[in-house]
Amino acid sequence: MDPELYNRLGAIENFSAYVNAALEEKINEYRWIPNVDIHKHAGLSAKTFLERIQYVEYLRVRDNDLKFTFYPTDKGELEENKRLYAYANSEYNKVHNQYIYFNLEFPTSFYLFLRTNPWNNVSKAIQGFLAAYYFLKPDKRELMTRQLEPTILKKALSIYESKFSPLETKFHLFLNEDSYDEIDEEKYHNERRAFCIKYQQVLTEINLVPLVYPYITQVLQHDYPFNIFEMMSFSKSFDISINAAYMRDVYQEKDDWQTIVINENESKGTLEREESQKAPFQSWKEYFKRFNYTE
Repeated sequence: MDPELYNRLGAIENFSAYVNAALEEKINEYRWIPNVDIHKHAGLSAKTFLERIQYVEYLRVRDNDLKFTFYPTDKGELEENKRLYAYANSEYNKVHNQYIYFNLEFPTSFYLFLRTNPWNNVSKAIQGFLAAYYFLKPDKRELMTRQLEPTILKKALSIYESKFSPLETKFHLFLNEDSYDEIDEEKYHNERRAFCIKYQQVLTEINLVPLVYPYITQVLQHDYPFNIFEMMSFSKSFDISINAAYMRDVYQEKDDWQTIVINENESKGTLEREESQKAPFQSWKEYFKRFNYTE
């Protein structure tokens, strides 16, 4: 992990302080998080691993190769969420598939969200987010019912029924402002404000406030005065893309991982390819050597 980030995490004990720190600085930045245990995936010591890749100068890079989704539609997407969570919490080698990942680039604030929460909290945040979205988007409910992974849907609907459903009547009255033609303007705004405050309280009760990751905050959380109904037109992607620097292990003995790392015959390949980049490899190597105390 980046030493600066590591020190900042270690110095903050209160989770709410993470929120403030994340919102105040570098909220939109991305950060490469290196896999400092990758030699273990190869069954090699750190020293031997570096010897095997001594001529490598690049890694293949794929934008949006991996994704964490707040809208899981099947068990495969749930499993990828868990693998990315594991990587962010130092279980780096759980993320590999036909690609062997040396370095993943996370949005900094999202990385902090994963790093500072147990998996149970992350899972509940997804469920709570979907429950609130179901509440805010009546026209999307049938589609959500068809698309969402069944176990997640069931939990999200349970939260909706217990927390958001009691707000339903007022919400629909506010959607139809003609219903308030005979109510004076001051009363209308007071009732609207009371509704918004209650909505905010519900978000707090289901642990969606505060959250480090601003995606959820942007959709669900606003201080009054705000127009909650503008959020009904929200159309951003539900997925957080994670860029990846990797070696390929698709074609077994003929591919990068096998020819450079696994085979004992010395390879002098630099792995310079059209899709390759130097910077992710250099940052990975620097932190790998520092973490594993190799010369």
